[in-house]
Amino acid sequence: MTKPVGILDSHEIEATDARASFCMHEGIRLTQSGNDMEALRYFDCALELRRRLPTEMPMHAYGLAACWLNGAEALTRLGSANHTLALRAFDEALVLLCLLPLGDDTRFSKRLAIAYQNRALVLAAQNPPATAGAIADLINAIAVLDGAVAMDASERDYLLAVVGMNLANIHASQGTMVSDLAAWEAARRALALVKALEYEDAAAAEAGLKARHVLCHLAARRLAVQAESMTDSLQLAMALRGPAG
Repeated sequence: MTKPVGILDSHEIEATDARASFCMHEGIRLTQSGNDMEALRYFDCALELRRRLPTEMPMHAYGLAACWLNGAEALTRLGSANHTLALRAFDEALVLLCLLPLGDDTRFSKRLAIAYQNRALVLAAQNPPATAGAIADLINAIAVLDGAVAMDASERDYLLAVVGMNLANIHASQGTMVSDLAAWEAARRALALVKALEYEDAAAAEAGLKARHVLCHLAARRLAVQAESMTDSLQLAMALRGPAG
């Protein structure tokens, strides 16, 4: 019987996936050495190879999404001129990741949450920033992690804290009373998540320090507003009182 055109047999699937993995590892090596432009060539090669694989198999869909995500992150590092392409790559990855059975493998939830977060950071870096879209993506990332109960607890808490820190920073950048309250809540939750790990893990300690920085910044801004309001009230009182005499 003749094999249908474009359909790979099990040996071809295995060989294609192995070639794609080689390209991915080489691309990652190049990004670690700071050569994102050259790394993109390898990620694109891996992408074309994995597009031939049957994505109804979750691990093949996951692998294809990883190609899109690695490419998106390399494009992001290459600067704002590449952000449109990066967002398109994130979107392609999210289509695949959102269809995965998240409960079957903790890597699926982790990759999905990180994809939402990194897409949010690109949106927030635009000029002007797409703040509403960035906040929506970060909320999605938190929802994914909140549901990833099978994930290692310390890793899950750390990821939740990092996403929460990014959410706090984006809310704080808006500078309104409502956004400051949202930023305060997000930073407080991030700090609570890593507090028990801060003395044992450098990454957790960094997240905790950043949470405190946001809280201090917000407190200073509120104090400045209150001081300005008090000054205005005193000036108004003096004006109403009129000249002494």
